[in-house]
Amino acid sequence: MSNFRMPNDPWKRRKLPPGGDPSLSDTLHSSFGNSAFVITPEDGRQSFHPLSICRAGRPAYGNRTMSAPIYDRRSFVKLSIAAGAAAAATPAAMAQDASFSLPKLPYALDALEPHIDAKTMEIHHGKHHQAYIDNLNKAITANDFLKGKTLEAIVGGLPAVKDEALRTTLRNQGGGHWNHSFFWEIMAPAGKGGEASAELAAAIKSAFGSMDDLKKAFNEAATKRFGSGWAWLIVQDKKLKVVSTANQDNPLMKEIIPDADFGTPVLGLDVWEHAYYLHYQNKRPDYIAAWWNVVNWKEADKRFKAAMA
Repeated sequence: MSNFRMPNDPWKRRKLPPGGDPSLSDTLHSSFGNSAFVITPEDGRQSFHPLSICRAGRPAYGNRTMSAPIYDRRSFVKLSIAAGAAAAATPAAMAQDASFSLPKLPYALDALEPHIDAKTMEIHHGKHHQAYIDNLNKAITANDFLKGKTLEAIVGGLPAVKDEALRTTLRNQGGGHWNHSFFWEIMAPAGKGGEASAELAAAIKSAFGSMDDLKKAFNEAATKRFGSGWAWLIVQDKKLKVVSTANQDNPLMKEIIPDADFGTPVLGLDVWEHAYYLHYQNKRPDYIAAWWNVVNWKEADKRFKAAMA
């Protein structure tokens, strides 16, 4: 197959050097405007084609490749600078600059086993949580007034968003991001979450009678939450209370949730099926009972004290 060449050009075919990376990371912006040199994985040659139709290192012109130029040092530096400027304007770069990113888990994926299995954690954290973040960032990118706002400001300021469709998006996606970020932190490997502090234990006794009574009230709220949602232990008016919310709503969403459910979360349990179905199938009560083994009481105590301050 013959090379496709531009008239009077100084280009010639060059093989990929040993150890070269045949990926789009080797793209260079050329002096021909909106075009690029890309390593073609099939044959190790470099191809020349418009950036706008470059896909997976494959030329937009079928299998025709334009050969690569020989650069001197100065030309290469200029092209490298141009490549950086072009990359900064791509959607991928914009996504990297978005407001929110997936938080790292404070433990290994299998650290909560046997109570919560590693595969569930992998999918729940890496797929479901990431999807909420991606969708939230898209909404922020499209609405300048959201840029720079904290997650708490977004989920707590929903009534001020007049566009109903946008408000719903922020409620679902922002709520999903906040809820899951909270969820990972209030869990710890079994035996490493500590116990409720004296202050928290006293508040639990005052509100519920005993730790067992708290668990009974919490488990009932989590079990009876129809469909998808969350169960919460919150501080409301300096007292502890158990509530539940639907979907990705949370107790911070004033004027969105009932006033009776508004407060500061201390504990929260995800009862969406994706949180437990791989391991527990339809046995939600078994999942809820097992979850108490991985509660991070140290983190719960911090949140309780902050809410009471």
